[in-house]
Amino acid sequence: KEQVYGTQINFIDFPMGEGTRRIRGLKKIVWPIKDPATVNARRKKIGITETVEEMAEREGFTYQEYSLEDVKKLQAGTKLPHTERL
Repeated sequence: KEQVYGTQINFIDFPMGEGTRRIRGLKKIVWPIKDPATVNARRKKIGITETVEEMAEREGFTYQEYSLEDVKKLQAGTKLPHTERL
């Protein structure tokens, strides 16, 4: 389920590599957000002064928008055209 305020950070477990060199990796992401274009306004309205981008930076990674479908594809090992290098 998509989140509303962008406060949930999760690790995505995904396969990487090819053939016999295939291993599992972890990627830290902000869990998919419902209507991400307006998330920072919603956060501000409830008193969260830090943007979702600032929160991710504080947690040691760059915020990237993901849909629930993107998360499923990452977990299946499908490379997404818009994702940073895993």
